[in-house]
Amino acid sequence: MNTGARICGAQAAAFLDARLAIWQGRLNLANWKISLQVSHARDLKPKTMGNIHWDSQKRTATIRVLDPADYQLACRDALSDMEMTVVHELVHLELSSLPRSQASRHEEELAVNRIADALLRLDRQSGAATTSPTAASSPAAASTPTW
Repeated sequence: MNTGARICGAQAAAFLDARLAIWQGRLNLANWKISLQVSHARDLKPKTMGNIHWDSQKRTATIRVLDPADYQLACRDALSDMEMTVVHELVHLELSSLPRSQASRHEEELAVNRIADALLRLDRQSGAATTSPTAASSPAAASTPTW
């Protein structure tokens, strides 16, 4: 791992912890114990940027986010994209009480992508993202990867 990737990895942990706390509050998920885990691409499903696993009864969840070392982006853009993954997964958690089926999975992903993107755009437009790595949408945030 090169020095730049190590520095970005160290920045990612603090940045994502801070942003998780903000988004958890905004989405009224403060009564959940949510942890973050940075994971390499080999530890995630192919073509995904992260995932979430939760236990509704215990109100616990773990969000796995792609390691910045696995991005082909500048650290600033990788952090922005990682925040998008966190918000995306929190929206899944918010919707977790709704009925799900394999047939509705694709439509749910599209809706979650649109909601997460809208939330982040509003956050960045309002200037509320003072800890955000980018003031405006980055190329990474504009892309629509599959989470």
